[in-house]
Amino acid sequence: MSKALAESILRLKGDSSENNKMEFVSKLISDKFFVPVVVEADRQTHNITKMGYYSIAAENGSFLLVFTSVEAIGAWRKDVQFLELGYNDICGIVNVEGAEYAGVLIDHGGNNSMALKKDFLDKVKSHIKVKK
Repeated sequence: MSKALAESILRLKGDSSENNKMEFVSKLISDKFFVPVVVEADRQTHNITKMGYYSIAAENGSFLLVFTSVEAIGAWRKDVQFLELGYNDICGIVNVEGAEYAGVLIDHGGNNSMALKKDFLDKVKSHIKVKK
């Protein structure tokens, strides 16, 4: 996994120029995210019985935790299972009916930590062009 998104966030925090904003959005929609999951399985059959995502409560709602690298997850919490997902997948999780996510929190606890609200995610998603 490229750390391009993490580096782009740091640049954007230092200088919110139009170029840095465009680079951030470009990396946001093209990079993969590592999403920590909680998995419960039946002790006898080992079939998965329940799966959920980690989130963090904030003043304005709950934010889905996503990370830019395995190292960033490890800095937050050791020995956690995760899925590698793209931007559209993340938007799908945030927008699942009943999920009640206010948005996503990228790299929780790191220097490049950034919260993105659901309306921003949806706005960016609405501008993604699908290649045919």
